[in-house]
Amino acid sequence: SSSSSSSLSPTMLTPEFSLSQDGDYVYVTIRTPYVKISEVDWVIAGNVFQFHVKPYFLRLTFKNELIEDGTEKAKYNVETGEFHVTLPKVEKIHFEDLDMQTLLLSRRERDEAVKSKVSIAPKVEVLSSTTTSSTSTTPTTNANSTTTTTPPASSTSTTHNKTATPCEGVEVNKQEQHQSQSYNAEDEEEDDEELDWEVHQDLPQATFSPKGFSYGFDNKYSGVLTKLQREFPGLTMLDDPDNTSPADRRTQRVYSETSLFSVDHYLADFADEEQLEHLFSYVPRWTECADAFQQKKMKMDSESTKGETVNEDAAIVGEGENPEDKAVEKEVVVNEKEEEEEGADVKATLVEGKKKEEEEKEEINRVEKAVLVEEKEVEEEAKRGAVDEEGLALEVEKVSTETDATTSTTSAPPTPSNSAVISSPFTDDEFKLMRELRRVEVLSTDKRQTLLTTLDLVCAVCYETRATEGEYSVESPWTISALSSTLSFLDVFSTIDEVLYSFSHRALAFPLYRNWKLLQLVLNDVKSVFYLGKTAILQCLLKVYSIMRQCDMRYVFNDLYIRDLCVWIQSVPAVTVQSFFNVLSTKSVEKGRMVFNLNAIEALLQDDDDDDTNEDEDTFS
Repeated sequence: SSSSSSSLSPTMLTPEFSLSQDGDYVYVTIRTPYVKISEVDWVIAGNVFQFHVKPYFLRLTFKNELIEDGTEKAKYNVETGEFHVTLPKVEKIHFEDLDMQTLLLSRRERDEAVKSKVSIAPKVEVLSSTTTSSTSTTPTTNANSTTTTTPPASSTSTTHNKTATPCEGVEVNKQEQHQSQSYNAEDEEEDDEELDWEVHQDLPQATFSPKGFSYGFDNKYSGVLTKLQREFPGLTMLDDPDNTSPADRRTQRVYSETSLFSVDHYLADFADEEQLEHLFSYVPRWTECADAFQQKKMKMDSESTKGETVNEDAAIVGEGENPEDKAVEKEVVVNEKEEEEEGADVKATLVEGKKKEEEEKEEINRVEKAVLVEEKEVEEEAKRGAVDEEGLALEVEKVSTETDATTSTTSAPPTPSNSAVISSPFTDDEFKLMRELRRVEVLSTDKRQTLLTTLDLVCAVCYETRATEGEYSVESPWTISALSSTLSFLDVFSTIDEVLYSFSHRALAFPLYRNWKLLQLVLNDVKSVFYLGKTAILQCLLKVYSIMRQCDMRYVFNDLYIRDLCVWIQSVPAVTVQSFFNVLSTKSVEKGRMVFNLNAIEALLQDDDDDDTNEDEDTFS
């Protein structure tokens, strides 16, 4: 590899890229059309890979170390405009989170500090703030102040642009609190421990500032929604979001769920369930993937159990056999085997002749195809043979060591032969959204509460996915906001049960389809998402992000909640998500615990049917 010596342009573009791996290498595919191959620079330094060719710059930071051992290489496909880079691993293990592109693009001094037992400051720095009274518990920033991100020191051998860049988003009021809470190695160790998700917590104490109560991701925003709600009525379901305490938000939310529930609407959907069959039969991508994985796992377990049973039976039979009977049976088996072998020889001769005939045909087709490919390559080489504007021959591939003659320059990097996790893969649009997210470290002071907020949003988007069969509409932003207590009432939760029952009440009170069977299917979809892990969770959050950004007024929820959640979930340890799912999988929503007396309501319809039947019988009699 070569080190970058030229200064980077201030308008560098992040190219599209994708990654795969096997036991020994990480394969990076980088799309950089219309570039000069002679100007490519790339470098491997520790766990960092950097790639630069004007006007593109890519820096990827992995959790594990890479190495320059002479097998690293980069090849360019002229037709597709893609580089295929092979990066050797130091430890021949599976690299996690290669599909979490925002995490790969962000610098990771936190991980380095954890390894070296050194505390670091957060990346968000408040340059100016308004003067608050001494009684204020939480400082707030001025709405006109500038917040910038402080880039970390580079661990690579190349020179990077260290100019601070403006931080996206809206007003922050708790950044100084983050600065006072340094991150150390003990915090990282806690990430790998299973949390007790059943511990009941009281609502957080109201954090009031001159701009109002806080809300948003990690409760770090205030003074935003009231102003916007004057311009966009109905943004939330609170009359005065900034001046409503968390306890009052909870009270108003519960009142809205009970007061807006329509018995007639629920009975209509209950009576005409045939019209909802297309929603019952729809299978979202996450549920389909989870079901496929479970079936594969059950099949493997069944085969394993069957093999053990056969071995046990054979051992038992062997212990109870009579030697004389065994000799007779052996002679009979030998005779039958000889007869089978004679018939098999004749059959094998016929099969071998047919197979040889097919192989000859395949060989002829392969030779003809190879000739056509060679002719096409000759034509392309003739077109590419011209020198570039500097008089240098166009360089088709850049290899750091000897050329690997067995690998085609147009071949894609291999994929892992045994994937550690089966999940729904990201789409190109989702990868694009990940690259657009803020590449800063996002920490949460309350991991439990943040995951419960994530669960609330996943419930809402799973309902909308099933209700629209994946074809989202202009009503989707409103539906997701109405179903999510986080977005509609800025509420926070302390247990999984609170989230599930709050969502269930809202699913039967607000959207178009209000059906108990549909609700149960949606809850199963939610469990499938968390079963698949943070890849599927991130896909749900990116879907909410994509839907909200197209809405004229609800785009603000991306700034307050969803963007930071999308970045944060990528860094959550897999064991944390697994422990959360272990508890979630045991939860269910029961009719008897609902605020609405659904059994009595459904009985009303049955009573009406009985009355109609009796009236008909009296008429005919």
